[in-house]
Amino acid sequence: MSSFSVQGGDPFGDNVKLDQGIMSAFPPGARIISTSRAGQSLWVETIRIEAMLPDGSTKACFKKTHLSFKGTTGNDGREMVRGCYESEKALHSFIPEYVPLPIDWGSYISRDDMHFYLAEYVEMDDVHPDAKAWATVASTLHRRSMGKSPETKIRISRRRFHDQCPNVPMSNSWSSSWEGFWTQRMRSLLEIEEARCGKDVSFTGLKSVLLERVIPRYLRPLESNGRLVQPCLLHGDL
Repeated sequence: MSSFSVQGGDPFGDNVKLDQGIMSAFPPGARIISTSRAGQSLWVETIRIEAMLPDGSTKACFKKTHLSFKGTTGNDGREMVRGCYESEKALHSFIPEYVPLPIDWGSYISRDDMHFYLAEYVEMDDVHPDAKAWATVASTLHRRSMGKSPETKIRISRRRFHDQCPNVPMSNSWSSSWEGFWTQRMRSLLEIEEARCGKDVSFTGLKSVLLERVIPRYLRPLESNGRLVQPCLLHGDL
């Protein structure tokens, strides 16, 4: 898989200078020892940054660089890194042993269409965990976060863009029910599809069936006759 590269982005090598927006995430007096590519991505540039801190210690960080998508207002890239930071911060608060510590997020000073997310750097490999190990992480997240949602309402942290379709914003408002949350979520995605591709009679009919019949039929029983869905933190890319 080829990796995404930002034209005119960060320099790679030793003793390089980075944008002041990124440097503001480090303590005053810190300097960059080196930068190099870290992993592969189809839609963000991923970088490993090694910095010398004022006390003489070194710190390795992972940075994702997002560009605002062409034809948009320019705020989508910024919202993406903000959502990434807030989501990872929520995850780290419950399962810090499995999630790298988020450090900061922000925008470049030199370019208003370029934004970054910064976290501690963790060396990774391509070995997949077995099913039990993976399920243990997910169940630990669910158990530790259960009952911690404000007023037992439902939403997905602050992440406003779809994990697999990063240029697709999502409706992410608080809802008092699982049915209500998924109805607003699917309505938002389907309305975006109509806005981008145009109205279609068949599509409109299927949308009505999904929102008015399918979702209520499958999800409403979970919260009927005394049954209750207890909100907990979820993550689509865990």
